[in-house]
Amino acid sequence: VAAVVIEAIQGDAGILPAHPIFMKKLYDLCKKHGILFIDEEVQQGFWRAGHFFAIENYPGIIPDGIIMGKSIGAGLTLGAFMGRAEIMDCLPAPAHLFTLGGNAIACAAGNAAFDYYQSEEFQTIYKRNCADIQKELAALKEKHPDKVAFYRGRGMSWAIGIVKKDEKGNTIPDGDGTFKVCFRSYEKGLIIITLGENLLRVQPPLNISKENLHKAFTILDESLTELEKGDIPDGVFEYRHGW
Repeated sequence: VAAVVIEAIQGDAGILPAHPIFMKKLYDLCKKHGILFIDEEVQQGFWRAGHFFAIENYPGIIPDGIIMGKSIGAGLTLGAFMGRAEIMDCLPAPAHLFTLGGNAIACAAGNAAFDYYQSEEFQTIYKRNCADIQKELAALKEKHPDKVAFYRGRGMSWAIGIVKKDEKGNTIPDGDGTFKVCFRSYEKGLIIITLGENLLRVQPPLNISKENLHKAFTILDESLTELEKGDIPDGVFEYRHGW
């Protein structure tokens, strides 16, 4: 085994943070056997999950390399790999040079974003939003305890688990209900997507206004209420199956 590549907080798996004990044991195993520990930060990096990198949620773990993408370009197409000097220096040119690498405009956008991340303005807004989104999530779960089973994540990266009761009264994942909420929210003006069978993915802009954040959760609240009342028709499934 040459390397292990891992998301500290899995994105498409459902905004699923790795257990600290698992992460520590995996890291120690890599160190013991000389296996490179590569941190994948394409989705959760750049303050998305509470820190500049999501791996910082796990103190004491220092990756040998970090994969970056998406947010690194501030909305423009850009990706990068950062690693320890001995790793990078062992790659003879042009081993990691590509036709679209180092796009000047995308790099300029990324530099501008880095400057903004470090500003007092951004950090103030970000800390407020991290606190507000947890309050909104808690309020949503409290108002819809039979539909919202849990929420999990870090910073401004969260998943909401939608459930229902089966004919025996057992709580089970509600995939159809999740899509109904997603589609009804879209009709009301909120773009949100689903993950897995029954998860709503909540990842608003890091510097979203307080008003827009609350508006988004108001729409989720309204959509969940309609789901509970049976007001969302089954006809929306033709879109789901078509996709």
